[in-house]
Amino acid sequence: MMSVKSVCGFFQWFFLVAVPLCCLVPPFADAGDSDIDAAFIKAAFSGDVQEMKSFLAKGADVNAKRVDGITALIGASLAGHEEVVALLLAKGAEVDARANYFGYPAGVTAYELAAKKGHRGIVKLLVRAGASHEGSVEELYKPKVVAAPAGPDDTPRSKRD
Repeated sequence: MMSVKSVCGFFQWFFLVAVPLCCLVPPFADAGDSDIDAAFIKAAFSGDVQEMKSFLAKGADVNAKRVDGITALIGASLAGHEEVVALLLAKGAEVDARANYFGYPAGVTAYELAAKKGHRGIVKLLVRAGASHEGSVEELYKPKVVAAPAGPDDTPRSKRD
């Protein structure tokens, strides 16, 4: 049976040694991430194509992921950087990678984020690259008819009326 003194000694060691060591790990680093991969994903959000090419030349992994699953392709698609998306697709980025982005607990793809943000050119690039999707790209942007109160002839009015 452990004594109170040994239990207290363990907790003292735990809070003095183990907990501070855990704090040295960056919050968004993944076990497999390198500094270059983390910087590569961050650069995708900024949209600097030359910087992206430089990172790729230095050995950045085109499919590197943050802990939340965000890849460079997802970041560039969300931010609306069409030229970066084209570069990443040309370099073999995984088009249907899923991320646990805020508000999307089941995971979200670059295609879904680009469509939601209205980045039509990026959506087309992703579809051409084989992104999974439902319906045609054109249907994403058609005005939706909403079931509004019926008019005198019992037909629904569009939301624009």
